[in-house]
Amino acid sequence: CNFNQSGKVYATEELFKSNLAINGSVYFYDNFTEEMYLTDFENLRSFINNLEPWDEVDAEIFDDSMEWVIAVTHEDLSIVLGLTIEIEEYDYEKDMSK
Repeated sequence: CNFNQSGKVYATEELFKSNLAINGSVYFYDNFTEEMYLTDFENLRSFINNLEPWDEVDAEIFDDSMEWVIAVTHEDLSIVLGLTIEIEEYDYEKDMSK
């Protein structure tokens, strides 16, 4: 992954309910427990979509290629590097004006 590029920020709920498809195995590194899991993206989608509002996740998702990464934050935002996502980016200013 070219970490010199800018990441794009998305609302985690929207990202994981979108039609984003990632084939093959992915790694899920949980920053709180410092544990890494090997799974597939659909299992992660189900896990993220079934979190309770009080559940907090800080984690990175990536595959063997290391060409992309999704960082999921406890602020219900996800930072994406190296993937093209077909949903609207998170707008902090719009959200704060609510």
